[in-house]
Amino acid sequence: EGNQTIDTFFKAKASTDVPEHLVGELANIIARMRSQSMVAITDEFLSKFPGKGSKKSIGQKIEAIGVKEKRSEEGDTAPYWYLRKEKDHLLTKTTKAHMKDSREARLAAAAEKGKKRKVDDDAEGDENGAIGPEGDFVEFPEYDGEEEPHENKKAFTLFCKATRRE
Repeated sequence: EGNQTIDTFFKAKASTDVPEHLVGELANIIARMRSQSMVAITDEFLSKFPGKGSKKSIGQKIEAIGVKEKRSEEGDTAPYWYLRKEKDHLLTKTTKAHMKDSREARLAAAAEKGKKRKVDDDAEGDENGAIGPEGDFVEFPEYDGEEEPHENKKAFTLFCKATRRE
């Protein structure tokens, strides 16, 4: 009778693991839901394949085949899920094409952002001033360093002056 309990335990544990024939499907879900959380990926997998694993076992499998990191050379602005190199063979052709298009779009956006930033820096680099409160350009005054700058007013001083005026 004791052996039946142990056998039942191991059979129940085995049924909660992700089946090997569905690891490729999980890899494709990870690749397509790159910016999502592990919980969202797990929920997506369970919605497509109900009862094919526990949330815990799916989370462990996600960590085994993928890694979430920010790769600036890929044009990432936030951490994304990437499959480990040895698991790339699990992806379908359509998922690989989707990943390639997504990567090119991110790199193009990063290049455009960098180009815009460079143009803004060049435009402001020649001028010695800033935009004032009314929206007009105001040049910075010349500072020779002989005079000490005025000390900033403290919050308490401003409060006292405001209450005296009342």
